[in-house]
Amino acid sequence: MRWFEMKTLKYWYITAVRKGEWKGCIAHGIVHGHQRLADGIKIHTSAISTVTIVNDTAIIKTKNSEYYCRLNEAFFHLFDEPGKRYFPNFEELRETYERRLEVPGQRDGVLIVLDSEAEYYYIGATFRCGGENIEIRIPTVHIGTFCDSVLIGCLTGKTRQAIDYRYFPFSDRVEFYSWMQTFDTYILNAGTQPIKVAVKAQENVIAPGCTLLIRDTKDRGGDGDV
Repeated sequence: MRWFEMKTLKYWYITAVRKGEWKGCIAHGIVHGHQRLADGIKIHTSAISTVTIVNDTAIIKTKNSEYYCRLNEAFFHLFDEPGKRYFPNFEELRETYERRLEVPGQRDGVLIVLDSEAEYYYIGATFRCGGENIEIRIPTVHIGTFCDSVLIGCLTGKTRQAIDYRYFPFSDRVEFYSWMQTFDTYILNAGTQPIKVAVKAQENVIAPGCTLLIRDTKDRGGDGDV
């Protein structure tokens, strides 16, 4: 069977669930190749029967379906303890396959990774500040009346630098309404479709696999280079 003919889950993870006296585990992720569901929507499966690793893929079987899940697309940070038990070498797999979040170059800076298929577009972010590296795999989400907003921020331990980025995940674009001027900021499109990203009233289109660099302006007196 060819990959595009299979049911697949992207950005997947496994957690426990309980219904009355029954306990089991289910998988969550972005589905493709399902006969009854549209591609690109977030689902959870029915109860998992077995999980098998074949090369770089986890094959998750339920009573009526079989899902092929690439290990390098797993959200390892969202597995709970029962979910991890399907993989005796879970930490080894995580070390091998989890997406690395690294700010390019040597200077202080920020990397934000987006994908139009991910929930709120968000994959992860990392900050380098004063020799300290901080990853944020799970952002803070404020539920709004018309549109939710995503907050990516932290307070560094060494320099006590407050880092704060915020955006609206609209259906057709990501629009930042809070932006740090003091860092080179890289925005990577990890998906397969272009993403529109608006920063400081300027709209940019990031092609799949490409990175947008918006330079810091603290010493430049302008909007920086894109």
